[in-house]
Amino acid sequence: MVKTLQGPEDLQATVNFVKSINGPIHYEAEGRISEDTQAPEIADAKLPAADFRDGSYLHDVTIALEATDPGIGVSRIEYSLDNGVTWNRYDKGLTVNKAGKNSIQYRAIDKVHNVSATKTIKVLITSATIENTVALVKQAKGNNGIKTSLIAQLENVIKTFEKGQENKAYQSLEKLYLRISQLPDKHLEEVDKKEIMFMLQYIIEHRTAISGDEFPALKAS
Repeated sequence: MVKTLQGPEDLQATVNFVKSINGPIHYEAEGRISEDTQAPEIADAKLPAADFRDGSYLHDVTIALEATDPGIGVSRIEYSLDNGVTWNRYDKGLTVNKAGKNSIQYRAIDKVHNVSATKTIKVLITSATIENTVALVKQAKGNNGIKTSLIAQLENVIKTFEKGQENKAYQSLEKLYLRISQLPDKHLEEVDKKEIMFMLQYIIEHRTAISGDEFPALKAS
């Protein structure tokens, strides 16, 4: 016999018995229904320090989510990338590398289906491309002649890529990286130089010069 109990979570119990000859059937069943009606608490999402002064991350960033539950425990954490239309199970990190502004909603659900409040985090991703490196040079503080020269070199690298000479293009980027590293602060402010070199180094190491699409647009694990 199967007995269904109603509560915060439906329970089913199966009872096995042996009927005595010509006698009535007697059975006892013991069940427990949870009285946990308190929602879990989802902590603020954890992010590393931004890569750039505008608060953006270069190419990708991994978000860490955590939750606690005062009752019988957290069942899962979920996140949504489409403003709550669909929800995905979170497991050991959410890595975002979609260029531009990303809005991620997240929540926790406990073992009896109580749902936490939904929180939202905004993440800005800057693709590792030569075009974005040019933008960094343009907004940098420094000698205008030096900046014009650096931009011209970057634009020449783009033309080299367009000719299909990929190896030559990356060699040119390596030389440009070395040149920038040797510039004095009066030619290019230190903080700007670090950001430009940081992007160039990533481009050279990961080969993301034109599209920036080393990885899929968005991934999660």
